[in-house]
Amino acid sequence: MVETRTLEMAPEGPVLLELTNQSSRSLRARWTVPPRANGNLSYMLYYKSKDGDGLLDGGTAAGVWLSVTDLQPYTNYSFWIRGCNTQGCVESLPLSTATPPTAPDGLSPPTLAQATNTSLNVTWSAPIRSNAPGPLRYSLQMRTSPQRPVISLLENTTNTFSSYVEGLSPYKSYLFRVVVSHAHGQTSSPWANLRTAEGSPEPVDPPIVHGLHSRSASIIWAPPSQTNGIITNYTLYLHPGSAFSLDYEPSSSLSSSLSSLFGEDEADHYSGSSFMASSSFTDPQDSGHDSITSAIAGFNDSNTMRDAAQRTHNHFSTLRPRTVEGRQNDHIVLDPDELNTTSPNSSLSLSADASSDYPDPLINHHPFTSPSYFSAASRSTLQSVTVPGNVTSYTFLNLLPHHAYTFQVEACTSAGCSVSGVFQSFRTLPAPPEGVPAPHLYSETPTSVLLSWGEPERSNGPLERWFIERRLAGTKQVSTVGHLLPGPSPLSFLDSSSALSPWTTYQYRLVLQNQAGKAPGTWVSVTTRPSRPAGLSPPRVKVLGPKSLQVTWSPPLIPNGEIYGYEIRLPEPRIFHDTSCETELNVTIKDLVPHTNYSVTVLACSEGGGDVGGCTESLPTPVATSPTRPEGLAPLSAVAVSESFLVVSWEPPSRPNGPNIRYKLLRRKTHQPLAVTMVPASTATSSPPSKDLHLWLHVYSGTKLFYEDKSLSRFTRYQYQLVVSNDVGYTSGEVVTAVTMAGVPLNPPHLSAHAINHTAIQVNWTQPSLQDLQGAVESFFLTVETPESSLVLTKGPEVTSTVIGDLRPSTTYQVSLKVFNGAHNTTKVTDHVTTADGAPEKMSALELVPVNSSSARVLWSPPFRPNGVIVGYNIYVNDRLHGSVGNSSGSYLLGDLLPFTVYSIQVYIQSQASES
Repeated sequence: MVETRTLEMAPEGPVLLELTNQSSRSLRARWTVPPRANGNLSYMLYYKSKDGDGLLDGGTAAGVWLSVTDLQPYTNYSFWIRGCNTQGCVESLPLSTATPPTAPDGLSPPTLAQATNTSLNVTWSAPIRSNAPGPLRYSLQMRTSPQRPVISLLENTTNTFSSYVEGLSPYKSYLFRVVVSHAHGQTSSPWANLRTAEGSPEPVDPPIVHGLHSRSASIIWAPPSQTNGIITNYTLYLHPGSAFSLDYEPSSSLSSSLSSLFGEDEADHYSGSSFMASSSFTDPQDSGHDSITSAIAGFNDSNTMRDAAQRTHNHFSTLRPRTVEGRQNDHIVLDPDELNTTSPNSSLSLSADASSDYPDPLINHHPFTSPSYFSAASRSTLQSVTVPGNVTSYTFLNLLPHHAYTFQVEACTSAGCSVSGVFQSFRTLPAPPEGVPAPHLYSETPTSVLLSWGEPERSNGPLERWFIERRLAGTKQVSTVGHLLPGPSPLSFLDSSSALSPWTTYQYRLVLQNQAGKAPGTWVSVTTRPSRPAGLSPPRVKVLGPKSLQVTWSPPLIPNGEIYGYEIRLPEPRIFHDTSCETELNVTIKDLVPHTNYSVTVLACSEGGGDVGGCTESLPTPVATSPTRPEGLAPLSAVAVSESFLVVSWEPPSRPNGPNIRYKLLRRKTHQPLAVTMVPASTATSSPPSKDLHLWLHVYSGTKLFYEDKSLSRFTRYQYQLVVSNDVGYTSGEVVTAVTMAGVPLNPPHLSAHAINHTAIQVNWTQPSLQDLQGAVESFFLTVETPESSLVLTKGPEVTSTVIGDLRPSTTYQVSLKVFNGAHNTTKVTDHVTTADGAPEKMSALELVPVNSSSARVLWSPPFRPNGVIVGYNIYVNDRLHGSVGNSSGSYLLGDLLPFTVYSIQVYIQSQASES
């Protein structure tokens, strides 16, 4: 038997769907097989809602319940079933149903909208699905930790989605959740962990000095009892000087402070602790100073410091509490007892309308900068250093010995800072002084040195004594020359020890002593002032001749300075000799006076460092130059006294150059013009020579300084020569010429004068002979005079004619002449001359008198200077001759004139010479 199956075809007939609710999120469905399946059917269940469509595999069986899950509560759905084979499908009619309501779902945890250090602004959103009709009610719950009870902050509000919670502790975590409910149930959100913002920490207890030395101090401090955040750093403030008491004893104060902070055992432990990591800080107000190196160390057990901090008290803070700004929505007041926090100092408070009141920057409220903190003597630069927040100890290095300091510690979080109380001032231990000044040296005298100096850079403790030490430059032997007690600056010391010498280099230094020891300063050199040389021997003198000496000398045994020159004194002249060549201390002196006694000395002068030491003159060495013939003869003086008398005088020689000065005067005749024989002029062509002409005669010998030479010839030239002698030789002087006076003239010269024109004349005269003049012409004196004026002219001996101008026309002049021969004048000879007529001058202004409309009369006066004979007057009208009148008339009548017409009228004077 063989079985076979027909092919499938599309199913036919209705499919019935049945639905049953299981819960608000699920239901069951089943369906029937169509009347004619016509093959193997597989089923798919379809549904849709406002949220979307879905399908579910129903398998191949019918009449079996199929569960549909993940539905949304309180939602309308439409379901249908489809059955299909390989040839087609059939589906049921849609069947509508609704899921029952239930509690809301899709509720997110609350979020943080804004956080301050004492408040949180908590916000939340509505659930994604309310799952029921009617309003939603919200409740906000909080707890401080999972172990603490829940605190209800809001209850059953409908339209509130945020809440402002105040009175919280800074930087603390709180758990929040939202509960949403309606008539069909409630849903709670997950707990949200929200943290308040960081705040300023609680004030740090004052630091404690731990380990005090002359240049370093270690401090330790405890963290704040309430950090209110993460301590990011500590800022340590070091202030040199203080207004507080300086009676700090590190040994007792440190141990007692550590005992109160940690207990006796722990205090002993920390008092011996060491410090490790190094750091540095720089004064913020003075970046140019060297940085101060210090050491940082931290406690291994931070809990120890925290516990110790909780045991201390008397906190000090300059910060003002912060308040919250920008609040919104509800404000929640929390009871501190209800929170039950672990912080003993935390508290919560509400201020519905508090305004923002954040503090100024910390430094403005720092005790070091408070005006009441400083005294006038303690206002110094504030230095600070910042260390990490896990460090609670610090060592300040490079401090100044025996200086007062004050510390403060400032703890900071990201939100702010708080500063510790002020630690009582302390002093570092003394140390030997530093910066001992180099003295300023000044040599007041050649055997004294004045030292002056100021304060040391750092005394490093109470000063006890200044020591002054000295040594000779180039040696190592040091001697203490004095000491002084400390006193007000500046200090000075005068070293006038007998061991000091002029112009010697010494070195001085200061040694300063305090309680901790001595500190020497640097050596400073000084050279004492120069002084006058000593040990200068008399010079050695060698006579080289009548006019020269050679002087040799030795340098002084004790120069007491730099010898800058020698002066050889005789005492006159004085010859300067520089010291450029020390090996040749000799000089040759020339141009001396023969046969003269000299006292030769050497003057040595010293100087040094711009100061003059002085001069020392040696004992004299007497010496005399050799004699020689006289020198320095002055010219003779020969004066003519009369026609036969000459006086000759002379001066002694300026350099006799020997003993027994004697004088001899020589004379000779060189010219005698008046020695003419009485022969006719035609035959006497020249004067016969005199017997003693050009013959030197010895006229005087002796010691007098003058000679009266008499009985000489008239107007004769003589020459004189003086011979001066001593025991060695003689010297002749210059030849001097002298002439005896002329005699009284015998006859005057001839004079003549004539007019050249109306303003000049020419005067001529003859040259008188030697016999007529009894001498030679020295000057001609010509006089031209009128009754009103006189003119005297002097002419030389070679002039025999002259023209005299600038005379007045038509004037008679008297001309006279005298001749002077050096001793006498000739008699006056005269002549008269009249200048020619000239043009008239100085006529007065015309006077015009109108007669009628056609005539006028012209009036005038004669000229003030006619300069000749007036012939007549010519009258011109408008430059045309109108008429003439004689010299006796002074008026003229003008006729034929036009009425009321301007005319130019002139009168010309007519003389024999010209018209004017």
